[in-house]
Amino acid sequence: MKKQVLILIFIHLLCFKTNAQIFTLSPNNGSITITPNGLRGNNNSNITSNVGLGDDNLRSITTGGFNVAIGISSLTSNTTGSSNTAVGTLSLSSNKTGSSNTSNGVGSLNFNTTGSYNTAIGAGSLANNTEGFYNTANGYLALHKNTTGSFNTAIGSSSIYSNTTGNNSTATGYFSLYSNTSGSNNTANGFYALRYNTIGSNNTALGYLSLSSNTEGNNNVAFGVQALNSNTTAKENTAVGSYSLMQNTTGVQNTASGYISLYANTTGYQNTVIGSWALVYNTIGNYNTASGNGSLHYNISGDRNTSNGHQSLFSNTTGNLNTAIGNSSGSINTTGNNNTFLGANANSLVNNLENATAIGYGAIVNSNNKIVIGNASASTVGGYGTWTNYSDRRLKENIIYTDRLGLEFIMRLKTASYNYSDDKNKRRRDGLIAQDVQKVMQKLKIPFSGLIEDEDKQKTLNLSYSELVIPLINAIQELKRENEALKKAIQKVDKLESEVANFNRFFCK
Repeated sequence: MKKQVLILIFIHLLCFKTNAQIFTLSPNNGSITITPNGLRGNNNSNITSNVGLGDDNLRSITTGGFNVAIGISSLTSNTTGSSNTAVGTLSLSSNKTGSSNTSNGVGSLNFNTTGSYNTAIGAGSLANNTEGFYNTANGYLALHKNTTGSFNTAIGSSSIYSNTTGNNSTATGYFSLYSNTSGSNNTANGFYALRYNTIGSNNTALGYLSLSSNTEGNNNVAFGVQALNSNTTAKENTAVGSYSLMQNTTGVQNTASGYISLYANTTGYQNTVIGSWALVYNTIGNYNTASGNGSLHYNISGDRNTSNGHQSLFSNTTGNLNTAIGNSSGSINTTGNNNTFLGANANSLVNNLENATAIGYGAIVNSNNKIVIGNASASTVGGYGTWTNYSDRRLKENIIYTDRLGLEFIMRLKTASYNYSDDKNKRRRDGLIAQDVQKVMQKLKIPFSGLIEDEDKQKTLNLSYSELVIPLINAIQELKRENEALKKAIQKVDKLESEVANFNRFFCK
């Protein structure tokens, strides 16, 4: 029954002048073409296993075999090329010696001559390829302008459209890698991914509009919607997360991992971010490291900052060389430099301190060049070692030996018992009140380095108890001198008493 149907179809094609033709092989008569004007034979005994359907296809065949051509002028110039499949008008029409190509779509692989192992599916796909090989194009005008580029894969309408000589690129998505000409080793997955890339190489873009503006930048990686969207020539950036490094243009060697991280960065370089909303507003700041949601969130131009923890250094804008480790640590600082905040909620009282350090949970430093350890509830600070200060003469200058701080200063000090108002435990402590010490200094008109006034608005006073050793030394020495003087006086009295006693014994018998 099947044979009868095939015979009827064959007779139908003979009797009615259709626009199709069938090109087949006959062991005795070479090839047979069925045209609107009847049968046409080819006695070339070298032709083997070629099949053609359509006017003017496979007309130049010499020794090529195992070719299939369906469509007007498909494989029309093929001579020795073998194992090609062309479906569509003008598909593989210029191919001469290229082999193992597959073309499906009007004008697909149209100008291919010697290129082999290419696959083109879609009208105009790989249309201009001449010598390129191992390319795969799936989509309308995919790899349309490719000429000699090889090992490229384009899936999506107009993907890698402008590529001519670039190799080893993969694009999936509408207009992905559209403008690429000679750039190689690029991977683009997503609508408009790497859309304007021309000669940039070794880039990877995954996500809607990721790296879409890149033209010449190399070695960039963008994962996420609009990641590295504005990047043009910058290189060696890595953006993981939607909108990460979105506005970067020429900044290089940045790493952003997290939703909208390093979003506003334009020219800043060598920044490293891990966490959503981290370093969002940074534009030109360099060498910053931010780890944690919202860390260094508002930084704009600050350089060489390190923050680790949720919203650490959150408000920093232009401050440099700050380090914050811990939840919300250093979150108040905006323009201060060279500060260190270690511990959850370790912070500064104001936003512009210099060289200040706060260590411990809730430790608050309020002045420049100051170190605070612990909060008001901390009861002891200690360890097994002794606290030492540099005292080498070679490190000092303007040395003046003085005993102005002495016994009188010590005798005027008033000891007190108290607790700190912020101490949750209300622990009683013994010590001095700084204002009392200040009054003694004013009364005696002498300075004392142990009383330190902060640079905050409140002019907070601090006492260094260790420096009270100096007036105590002087007081002891002063008492020693007085004691020596008293001894001498007593010796004189004793001598006088002895002389009086001798006198009385001699004259009063």
